[in-house]
Amino acid sequence: MQITYKRNGLKNYMIVKNDKEGPAGLREKMIVRNNIDYLIKMTPQSIDGISYFYYDIQGRVNLEALFTGRHITKSEISAILAGVSGLLSELQRYLLSPDEVLFSPSEIWILPDTLTPAFVYVPDMIPDEKYNIRSLADFLAEHADGSDRDAAALAYGYLEMVENGCIMPEIHDADRMLFERAGSITPPGSMRDEEPPVDPDDHWDIKEGIADEMKPFFGKAEKTNTALDKKKTAYISLSLVIAAA
Repeated sequence: MQITYKRNGLKNYMIVKNDKEGPAGLREKMIVRNNIDYLIKMTPQSIDGISYFYYDIQGRVNLEALFTGRHITKSEISAILAGVSGLLSELQRYLLSPDEVLFSPSEIWILPDTLTPAFVYVPDMIPDEKYNIRSLADFLAEHADGSDRDAAALAYGYLEMVENGCIMPEIHDADRMLFERAGSITPPGSMRDEEPPVDPDDHWDIKEGIADEMKPFFGKAEKTNTALDKKKTAYISLSLVIAAA
């Protein structure tokens, strides 16, 4: 993956070269056409016949730079993990894949005054371990304040959860319940309680071919489905880790 940075007037952009040739796919259109919480706004551009994704990072600093030379406190870890949980809920709602998110600390963009993270979604990206969720979990564990037992427990608890493959949310109601139990953390999606999942039928021009590309995301699985049970356990585990804060 090729990543560069560019300043255009008062705007700063992170630019990712599109690895996929051909017309825009469903997920790219979803990103462009919707203002999705926790995702950096993306605009596709074509330069000399090559397609690039432009991400507006104005006013933000990447997670790696923000914590260079200092430890991460318990409250800061909680804020970052709350952002991860909120992101995963939004991905589920818009039928997007967490495998196409850059979770590496140098590509997670933070508002310094609120510590609210925003993430880069690269449609149809080629999987690369450098950018997966493990890189974020490792970073939090390595930078957790060792003198703060709660911060260390939270960071290492999340790392253990990621090592066990638990990152995917499934039940929004469980999310609300566990975050409210945490007290100090606002449940992600709390302003969207009445909003249904995105209906592809509303996007008449991108419906064609959706059955093949997004079939795993449609329909309700049986309760005995082991994959669904794993996702459900993963989601509850993430909420419990944050609730422990």
